[in-house]
Parts: sequence; C-alpha cells; structure tokens
Amino acid sequence: MARARGLRCAAAAFACAAAACAAEDARWYVQHDNDFFFDTDRWYSSGARIARVAGAVEIGLLQEIYGPDAKNPALVDRAPAARLLGYAAYHRRDDAAWQTAEIALGTRGPSALGRQTTELAHHLVTAHVVDWSRQLPSRFDAQAAFARTDPILGGLKLHTGLLAGNEMTFGHAGVELRCGAAPSMASQLLRYAATPPWPAEPDFGLTTYAGASVRLVARNELLSRAYIPEAPRPSVRRAVGRVVAGVAWTQRRGSIDVSLAHETREFAEQRHPQHFGSIALHIDFR
Repeated sequence: MARARGLRCAAAAFACAAAACAAEDARWYVQHDNDFFFDTDRWYSSGARIARVAGAVEIGLLQEIYGPDAKNPALVDRAPAARLLGYAAYHRRDDAAWQTAEIALGTRGPSALGRQTTELAHHLVTAHVVDWSRQLPSRFDAQAAFARTDPILGGLKLHTGLLAGNEMTFGHAGVELRCGAAPSMASQLLRYAATPPWPAEPDFGLTTYAGASVRLVARNELLSRAYIPEAPRPSVRRAVGRVVAGVAWTQRRGSIDVSLAHETREFAEQRHPQHFGSIALHIDFR
C-alpha cells in the first residue's frame, strides 16, 4: 500500500506541474551525482535528477540512493535506502537574489527502485555486493524546500535555506565564489534545492567555482536503522559540512557542469568523510 501510494503521489506531482509548465521556451537538464569518481561506492552513493524548466517553473524526477560501506564492513553502518520523488519548483531571480521554493512527493524503500538501479549500474562498473533485502521499508516520502542565493561582492554569494520533510529536516548556510563567464550561476550541491545549470544572462564560456556550506540536521530518518540486523542504529551528527569545487562550460544551446564534493561524517560511526562527483548537462530546445 505504501509503495503504491508513494508512486501515485510522485506521478501526480509530476503530471500536475507539467500542465502548469506547458510553454514553448522549455529547457531540460539532467544531473547525476556518484562516488565512482573516488572508487568508494558507499553512503551517499548516487543521485539522479531529470528536469524541465519553462519560465519560472521547474518540474522533475529525483532519485537518491544510499548504502553501507560494503568494501569495508563495520558493525554500525547505514542500511541501504532509496528515494524516488516527483517535484515542482518555482524560481524567482532578479538582481537582488535567486529564490527557489520546491515541493516533492514520492516514496522511500523498495518502490524507489534503488536495488534495480544499482544492479543495472554494476553490470557496467563492478562493485562490492550490498544486501538490499536489508533496505529501509517502503513509506510515503514528502518534503518542502526553500533556498535563497544573495550576491555579496562580485562573484561571491551567500546561500541559505531550509529543507523539511518526514525523511530529512535541516537548515543550511554557505558561501560560493564564481569566476569567469557566468557568475550568476550557482551550485545545486550548495543550495540543496533544484538549481538549473545555466546563467541568468547569456554569458558563454568557462566558469570556475568553489564553496563551502554547513547544514544543521534536525531529522535524518535515512539513518533510522543499521545495516547489520540487531546492531544499534547510527548516531546522527547534527552538523555536517560540505566543500565543493567545479567548472562549467556554457554555450548558446546548452552547458555542462562538473564538480567534486567533500562531505564530513553524517553519523558518528562513519569511519571516513564522504567524497562524490556531480555532472549536470543542460540542453536548450528553444
């Protein structure tokens, strides 16, 4: 029942937003996060987003996959978990700020297709086996997010925001410095919300960026159970830091954005910080 309800909610959110987003100036982008950049395959191991933006409205699908460190097993580690969400976001951009309001509905658990996605990927890239029979159970997944980006000086900007849901709730703040052709862009990895990867103005060329943020965690139900049965649940850390660096290449018909992220431990028993990479590809069909 929870699986069907979650999938229906994700589909309904996507369909309703699609109707509101019917416009001729549609842009599409895909984003993929993965720790294969560092050959780790652990913790936050994969994230995929596909989205359509028309005017100020964005609609999309998001899948996130989390798992234990199968390469170096520990007594206390996170259980496998996946999320599949349909979302709608509204972007308001002007000279003063870039504001994003987003709502997402979907499912956590087997119906989020985490096992199927990882098994498909591991036909191409070998990895240690994770027992997905131990994944978190299915349940309805919903969250709302607000992010604001304020220019400070030149390419330096401040990111603040709040994400609240039944799986995760946290506030965040960070800074980002961009140099090059498109300083109006911003990193989704520092905004924790839908962030289309193209500039507000037609600035074409190479952009480099770096930034850091901290999130203060009030809830993380994705750490509600350990990977090994009857082991104690992981101890959630209330402050998690993230450092990001990347490069973006923007042209008239699209852009590509590649970044690397370093993240401090999400739970006390986590033996190493996490590292992952992110690629975002934007195509303009206008």
